Parts: sequence; structure tokens; C-alpha cells
Amino acid sequence: MGNELGAVSRRLAQNIATLRKRRGMSQDALAQLARIPRSTITHLESGGGNPSLGNLTRVAAALQISIEELIAEPRSDVKLVKAADVRAVKRSQGAALVLKLLPDPIPGMEIDRMELVPGGRLGGIPHVSGTKEYLTCIQGELTVHIGATVCAAQLG
Repeated sequence: MGNELGAVSRRLAQNIATLRKRRGMSQDALAQLARIPRSTITHLESGGGNPSLGNLTRVAAALQISIEELIAEPRSDVKLVKAADVRAVKRSQGAALVLKLLPDPIPGMEIDRMELVPGGRLGGIPHVSGTKEYLTCIQGELTVHIGATVCAAQLG
């Protein structure tokens, strides 16, 4: 158990320091944003101590990430995703193939590639108010119906 806690403390220390530096912040700036003493940030980045849930919550909020990301295994700067590893979902009785292009979840964001058979249809449910959705037609012809609004696109 002590070894596990040590690993979490090391990940926490590395993640805080890395994320803070990527954002161009000093320890003092992070401490001010998180509303905690700079010495607490220094202590967290050294891997020492047993931070309170309140301090973890404030640091995560200041870095605009979740507490889970704060203590997770650090992500690589680069991740190669091979075509065979892209999650694909068939919808509309196979008339549409939706490829999930974002391999790691980011709250509130999805990036998909949709392939529809000629004449195929893909229905959906309304999004939360304020949601932005972008659609680019790469090949063929596409008509989108959103309520009473109809948008059409045609390429080569």
C-alpha cells in the first residue's frame, strides 16, 4: 500500500509541475489561482505530504483539469493511433459508419468521421443548448435537417 501511495505522490508531483510549466505559470501564480500557499504547491511538486481533498480540488480547478487527471499516469506528448485501433460504430442499420477519432475522452468534445452509404440517413437527438457542432463534407452530397432548417453540401 505504501508503494502505491508513493507512486501516486510521484505522479501527482510530476503532473502538477508539468501542467504548470506548460501553461507558463510560476508556482506563485498557480498558488494564487488555487487560493493556497505557494509552499503547498512546492510541497506537492516535491512529492511530499498527504494533500487534502480541498487542496487537490483547488489545484485541479486552477489547472482546468479533473482530479483524476491530476493523479493519473502522465500522458505522452505524442500518441500514434493506427487505423485498426480507431473505434467504429455502425448506426442506422449499417447505413452509417461513425469513426471515433478522439482516442482519449475530453469532456464536452467529440471528433468523429461519418461515412454514409449513398442515400443513407443518420438520425440524432438534440444537443444541449449552446452546443457547437461542425460538419465538413469531404466527398459526395449531404443534406442536414435541423428542425425546420435544411443545409446542403455537394462536392465533386
